[in-house]
Amino acid sequence: MNRIINPQQIQDSSIKIVYKKEQGTGFFVTPNVILTAFHIIMDSDIKDDLISITLNNNSVQKCKVLSIDEENDICLLYTEYESQQHLPLLESTIRINENWESFGFPYQGEQEGLRIFGTINQLIDNEKYNFTLNCDEIDANFNYEGLSGSPVILSGKVIGIVLKQLDDKLGAISIDRVIGMLEQQEISVQKQESINDIPKQLYEDIKDVISNNNVLNRIDLSINETGNWILLEGNPGTGKTLNVASYVSEENLILGKYFTKVPNDDKPKSLRVSKEYFLSWLEEIISVTITGNIAPRSNESLNKRVELLSYHLIELGHYLETINKVGVFFIDG
Repeated sequence: MNRIINPQQIQDSSIKIVYKKEQGTGFFVTPNVILTAFHIIMDSDIKDDLISITLNNNSVQKCKVLSIDEENDICLLYTEYESQQHLPLLESTIRINENWESFGFPYQGEQEGLRIFGTINQLIDNEKYNFTLNCDEIDANFNYEGLSGSPVILSGKVIGIVLKQLDDKLGAISIDRVIGMLEQQEISVQKQESINDIPKQLYEDIKDVISNNNVLNRIDLSINETGNWILLEGNPGTGKTLNVASYVSEENLILGKYFTKVPNDDKPKSLRVSKEYFLSWLEEIISVTITGNIAPRSNESLNKRVELLSYHLIELGHYLETINKVGVFFIDG
């Protein structure tokens, strides 16, 4: 499965885990491997024969420990039962205000699961969990510890795992924190394309390209000598896009490169040329450049965000002055 398209797939992939008196949630990441929170089965001497999992069809299966990451409170379990559903994992940047969903078994002794959803609340340092979740279904007066090990799903992929209840919120750890353990067990993890990454389709084209040093040198001169805008023009097929994609600079700070036309693109062209997509790109670039963190998902109207963009650009200008750099946006197409 490359992407979740229906909440039923989450439910079908999620299982209840019981070890002695502890209960939690896990989910299949391959037909035989389950990802969950380690503290559910944590023991001085873990006994595999006491670990049981209850599937969505209420059948009970046995499993054993495959791998443990005690530092991050994560473990992998192996079962001989083969699941027809398993969830795709995504190594991604966590963004405040994004919508998430999940499914778990919060109540001790109960088989019935619970679908939960909400928004990402904040990023956390110096804890095993590195972000927190808002969730209307969580009441601070009740114990939902059985949700430990539940998947945190955003845009059809698992971006994290729930580790603990924090009053009326949940603490979760992102997939990128446990990528080492997952890769060691050869579990597939998709990687989110960064806003500043050259699209992979273009990257393949520029790996072996011979740089047009004359054009690149003229770009350098133009950046240092002209005003706010530079136009790179030429007939179709003359290499404008490849020149932009391959351009690097030691003197100036390349803030970002935006491509509206990408060969064999997995995104529709209508998305790349939309105002919303381009505005989001600018907001993210500016936030990452100044703060090192991606901007929260905005709930403002498009017009309000365009208005705020002018203030963001002023702040970007102040930041570039403090580091004595010229910042450059490339917009191709």
